[in-house]
Amino acid sequence: NVIRLHVKDCNSIEDVEVASCTGHCDDGSRYSMEKNTMMHNCSCCQEEKFSQRQAMLKCANSSEILHDYIYVESCRCTPTKCDEYTEKF
Repeated sequence: NVIRLHVKDCNSIEDVEVASCTGHCDDGSRYSMEKNTMMHNCSCCQEEKFSQRQAMLKCANSSEILHDYIYVESCRCTPTKCDEYTEKF
């Protein structure tokens, strides 16, 4: 995406390219007889590689500042902790 950055009362002088991570990752739930509960396996799509970029911002008081922002280079499905469902059957 190409957007105009807004930080407090400052806006980027030029549009900047930003990237985000979206997508479906494997997840699932299964019943464990041993633990008598549901076991969950989750992962989420998040940044794998990223770099720091800079943009020049012009503020309401006409000053200019250099602003650092994170640019996502690549994404991957990363294992994450699921909320445990612990109700016994």
